[in-house]
Amino acid sequence: MRAHKRIVWTAVSVVCLCLSAAAQDALLRERGVFDGLDAEFTFEVAAPGTRLAVQLVQTGADRAEAGNAHFTLLTPAGDVLLERESGSGGLSAIEMVDAREAGQYTVRLSAEDISGEWSLSVMSANGNAPYYAVLTGGALMLLVGLSAGIGWWLATRVQLRWLVLGAALWIVSLAVKIGLSLTVATRLLTSLEAALPEGLYFALGALYVGFESALCEMGAVILLAFFLRSMASNPLRALGIGVGAGAFEAALLGILSMGGAAVALSGLEQAQTARVMMLSGSATTSLVFLLSPIERAMTILAHMASRGLILYGFATGRVRPVVWGFLLFTGLDGVAGLAHVSGLVGTVSLWWIELMILPFALISVFAISWLLRQWPAAAVPEEEDTPPAVEAA
Repeated sequence: MRAHKRIVWTAVSVVCLCLSAAAQDALLRERGVFDGLDAEFTFEVAAPGTRLAVQLVQTGADRAEAGNAHFTLLTPAGDVLLERESGSGGLSAIEMVDAREAGQYTVRLSAEDISGEWSLSVMSANGNAPYYAVLTGGALMLLVGLSAGIGWWLATRVQLRWLVLGAALWIVSLAVKIGLSLTVATRLLTSLEAALPEGLYFALGALYVGFESALCEMGAVILLAFFLRSMASNPLRALGIGVGAGAFEAALLGILSMGGAAVALSGLEQAQTARVMMLSGSATTSLVFLLSPIERAMTILAHMASRGLILYGFATGRVRPVVWGFLLFTGLDGVAGLAHVSGLVGTVSLWWIELMILPFALISVFAISWLLRQWPAAAVPEEEDTPPAVEAA
């Protein structure tokens, strides 16, 4: 009962954090549709020499359309500071420019014969705080990954090779997933976007992304389990495979995040796009440095539960747990798919996405607890992974 209370209070804390982490203010944030677009927006720049980050994102437009879209950023004196034009399929821009004077700046957007939606953000790029936030978030992600892997090994004394196996399976599945994304997913999502209403496209697109991810990651576990039955010999081993996958993913993403932040802090001109993307995240999301480590912690739980359920199915000869494990992971990565296909990233606080992940983390906690209690005793023959360790976990 005490454990359940701790879980409830942890969930409540995460919800409160997500709801309280409101978006920070950007200088300008607008969105709309290209159809019949002829709009003008203004924003104030307080000090001359302010560095401006401009992000104009286009979604849903048919790039085969013959049309024209125009974007212009004007100074208070009416001079053109930034201008972009596209003769086909809409308009996207990620730029950084210097505001030469203080005052009211104007953005003009127009489009003809182009469908789809757009979102525009103009942010102040002075200072390095957003990049240090990303750097801190990356370090915390690395810490979460290392803590999960080392902590599980110390707590259960499961043989290290099972955690390594989980990481290796994740690497293999990632390679397959990238191949599918480059060859199948891009074409399929483009076709769905052109053929379906927006809401249905978001739903089916998110479902496909989640299914593809589960097919690669859970498929690798299922395939190997047919040949290596000892994977399912006890819950510590099965869950350890999930810990290995989730911990390695968290550590790798943490290292990549820190590397990206270091490049952004270097001031290289080639890193301009990365800097604008990081600024966009900090402009829409407060406490952004906590976002990634919390997400990784919840994701590791889902890695454990989904693989544990699948291997429990092999341990008991039942299909239903395998299906539930597959569906759990499909739902988890379907949230990421929804954020991708709907264009939410960079336009809303990313804490709303974390709230959508939270139910899968809670389901995973209860699934892990249930697996530790229900795993058949006959499936624990090895002395190195003894049943008392199950109770300790």
